[in-house]
Amino acid sequence: MQKSFFIHFITALLTLFVVNSAFAESKEKRTEKSIGRAYNEQGRLLYIENHQSTFSGNQLTNLKTSYSKPESKKEFGSINSDFSKNPFVPTYQFKDERFGRYASIKWSDGKIISTARENSKEKETIKQFDPTKKTVTGQGLHNFLISNISEFQKNPKLKEEIIFLIPMNQDSYSFRIKVKELKEDTIQFRVEADSWLFRIVAPHIDVTYDLKSKRLLIYEGPSNLLTDDQKKSKVRIKYKYP
Repeated sequence: MQKSFFIHFITALLTLFVVNSAFAESKEKRTEKSIGRAYNEQGRLLYIENHQSTFSGNQLTNLKTSYSKPESKKEFGSINSDFSKNPFVPTYQFKDERFGRYASIKWSDGKIISTARENSKEKETIKQFDPTKKTVTGQGLHNFLISNISEFQKNPKLKEEIIFLIPMNQDSYSFRIKVKELKEDTIQFRVEADSWLFRIVAPHIDVTYDLKSKRLLIYEGPSNLLTDDQKKSKVRIKYKYP
């Protein structure tokens, strides 16, 4: 159970932190690209993330992400998020073609519809959720952090609680966000389970942002992708913005 939650928790969380978040002043649409390189604890490059973010004014409207191997550059997975209906609960699709693994969120009649499949041998599961003001899922957590980054900067002791919906687990959980480290130019957040008992078995992640541009710089924690032999791994991802 612990291993299953570990994988589902990280699959949901890591997909959140891949957006180029420099907000535009213009109302016109624009597209920005960014690249993330994921290294394991031994310093080996495991995979590359390519991100394409579309903005309308200062609003992120769409994010496309693809995963590829560094040696072959062949894509094996992707995420596509649409923020038009809700900035914190986007419509999105995640898939890993290596194992037939996928998860998705969509809106229907004011309800959140979650779909998931662990691998090609498992059956698809579908579940409906009632949204709340604190509900967050997918890359919507990135928007939540960016929206509140000034408040965290003013009050480093601030802690925000959210209800995080994890499609792969077909359940929602109470998590908290707090500042781990605040420097002159950067801020590092920790995202973890709100319950101290749950924190014993559930992993946490640390993400570092540039305060001025509001861009994600570093992710540290378990990977959202399984290794080729379907095992979990801890990664450090560095992001660059051309």
